[in-house]
Amino acid sequence: MKFTKIICFAMLLLVTSLLGVSFSQTVDLTISNQHVSGGYLYFEIHMTRTSDWSYNNLGDCSLYLNHNENALSSPTITYTNPNLSSGNGFSITNGVNSPYIYVTITFGFGSSWAIAQDTDYHLFTVRLNIDDAGQNSGLSWNTIASAIMDAADQSTIESYYGGSDVSLPVELATFSAKQDGNSVNLLWATESESNNLGFILERRGATTDWVKIASYITHTTLQGKGTTSERSNYAYTDAGLQAGESYSYRLSDVSVNGEINELGTLNVELIKVPGTTALLAPYPNPFNPVTKISYDLAKAGTVEIAVYNILGGKVATLVDGNQSAGSYHTSWNGLNDAGQQSATGMYQVVMKTVQGVQSHKVLLMK
Repeated sequence: MKFTKIICFAMLLLVTSLLGVSFSQTVDLTISNQHVSGGYLYFEIHMTRTSDWSYNNLGDCSLYLNHNENALSSPTITYTNPNLSSGNGFSITNGVNSPYIYVTITFGFGSSWAIAQDTDYHLFTVRLNIDDAGQNSGLSWNTIASAIMDAADQSTIESYYGGSDVSLPVELATFSAKQDGNSVNLLWATESESNNLGFILERRGATTDWVKIASYITHTTLQGKGTTSERSNYAYTDAGLQAGESYSYRLSDVSVNGEINELGTLNVELIKVPGTTALLAPYPNPFNPVTKISYDLAKAGTVEIAVYNILGGKVATLVDGNQSAGSYHTSWNGLNDAGQQSATGMYQVVMKTVQGVQSHKVLLMK
């Protein structure tokens, strides 16, 4: 019986060889994660093998994508899957073959890449110059020109996903945060907008996941400008936070066709805010040559700290401006505003805020 099985198996191999039977694999291709940064449009190409049979190589790929040539130009690959490296026998090129963007992956001798079934692979990321943010991207697959084939057996593209004639997203200029007590003021500006409905703000704590805190639907100040090439400024205050905690913020915009585009993230660590506004006692006192002056601000606002002589004349201005809530310190080295040394004697350090006026006497010794 064993001999019969061996003969049958050998005959099967012979027939397979003579008939040139081959096993093909099928893959799905996807355009995903379109986003704008610094005047460029980025998008990723992903691949998933959908067939049971797999060969240990990807093979020759010619991937063509339609795009709006009046809006986008100069494609550049910014990321390539390490499995497509020259060390594994692949070479990769890209460019424009009007009116298509193309990316070609060439199979070389000894290429080897085991492609697992139903596993998503990020093949590469493409960057395009945005020449006209007021137009649509026109990004879509060209299913006629795109093809995959390995060295001995053909691999076919079963399905194409992603890509649409979407408006080019908002170009973000700045995104920043500033603490104000137990609140965070979020500020951002756009260089241009195209068909922008508005913005979504999300927050994540050290032990919590992302949650939506505001959107163009709930807050009119987050509504976009539609289409504009002018700079636009936006602001939102996130109140009632916990001092001493760290928070992350994520800003996204929403186009008129409902596509959400992530613009940026930032991290904020809230310092503990003093419960009261107070001018603390200068130290050392008496002093020579310098005394340190510490003070707490329970609320943000204008602060002036100055040194006066016993006659009420201003000698030196130490602090003058707007400051956020928090703890601060400054110092006085005995010099007046003209840079001259003050005489030995008693002086008054006075702090003026929206909460009132506070003072401490100091004695300058020589």
